[in-house]
Amino acid sequence: MVDIYFIKPTDGKYEKAINLGSVINITGGYSGDPCIAHDESHIIFPSVRTAGANNGDLFISFNEKGTWTEPVNMGKLINTQANEYGPFFSPASCRSDVSSRNWYFFIAIYSKYF
Repeated sequence: MVDIYFIKPTDGKYEKAINLGSVINITGGYSGDPCIAHDESHIIFPSVRTAGANNGDLFISFNEKGTWTEPVNMGKLINTQANEYGPFFSPASCRSDVSSRNWYFFIAIYSKYF
């Protein structure tokens, strides 16, 4: 099982790693490769869970006063029949880049603007 943790730097040092809990991390599934927005307002991560329409879909969860909301599948506009993974943000352009891999090991990197 793979869990997602958050480590925040304070005064040039890292605090203790915090497990994001059972809302983000699920038993019997996979959640990994997270990308947390620079302002910590939301997290996007690939996951294999029952709410996912495909093998590895991207989910988004919002930070509401220090508590992560139930992850929501980002839908067909973002997710394909392949496995989506590796999201990362470019704060200057409000762009999120995503990698996608199907069973033939073709990798496509595409960008979505938010």
